[in-house]
Amino acid sequence: MAGRTYVHTQVKSIIVNSYKVLETEQPNKVVKDESGQSVHLPTHPLNRFGYNIEFDSKGKYEEYTIDYVTLAAHIVALHKETKTQDVDFDIPCKEYVRN
Repeated sequence: MAGRTYVHTQVKSIIVNSYKVLETEQPNKVVKDESGQSVHLPTHPLNRFGYNIEFDSKGKYEEYTIDYVTLAAHIVALHKETKTQDVDFDIPCKEYVRN
């Protein structure tokens, strides 16, 4: 994991503050298992600690499914925190974002 542990201090602050809010407002993970339970993705050396996990175009990977409502809540929380910290957050690939 060497080389993957550094982030700009303001980015860290945005992430930490956002997830503090989400911890109480939206405690679900962004992935569900087959029974609909909110779960962590499996991470271990054999799947390169999650880096080998690829969801298909329907948001599925093996028995896991992306919970898009929860994912949207995470994105909104991050966006709100960028505004709180007066950070100009630019969306890459704006041509794919609906106005």
